[in-house]
Amino acid sequence: MKVRDIMTSNVFSVKSYTDLNFAELATEVWHIRHIPVVDEEEQVIGLLSTRDIAEYLAKPNANHFLPVNEIMSKEVSTTTPETDLKQIAAEMYDNKIGAMPVVDDGKLIGIISERDFIKAFLKK
Repeated sequence: MKVRDIMTSNVFSVKSYTDLNFAELATEVWHIRHIPVVDEEEQVIGLLSTRDIAEYLAKPNANHFLPVNEIMSKEVSTTTPETDLKQIAAEMYDNKIGAMPVVDDGKLIGIISERDFIKAFLKK
């Protein structure tokens, strides 16, 4: 099986200047834990997690309108739709990665997360 077989194609993403308040609301409304951060060409430049948001907002005097690029993870592993699932599962497990943006020609086309693996397993 390939990444394309289980990835989430309808992925929610934000731009680097999006404020934290909006990103936090999006995670609550759409029940998502990871948000890819993209530039104007839809290339992944970061990844924001609910953990990143919670850790920052727990600080005294946290600015809810801080741009997400201030707290996002900037070193992001990506994959392609044609990558073998076993390879990605091993990489995510070994590196403690909860989600990985899926790119094609450098542009965001989806995301694969632990939840996608669980859903695929339960469908078998």
